[in-house]
Amino acid sequence: MSHSRLCSEIITRTARAVGGEEALARVLKEDPQDVKAWARGTREAPLSVYIKALDLLAKAARNNEKS
Repeated sequence: MSHSRLCSEIITRTARAVGGEEALARVLKEDPQDVKAWARGTREAPLSVYIKALDLLAKAARNNEKS
């Protein structure tokens, strides 16, 4: 998997985990259009966004393990 594909997959999975791209934009405090572009792989998100997205995914996974 290419780097850009992996990055867009991270954003997409995180969006699913938090309730969609709009919800992810609110959590990240980013423009929803940016989140959509990152999820589709048409633009790369800043590193800080990927770190936050990975943190959100890890938290979602931990919450699912507790359920």
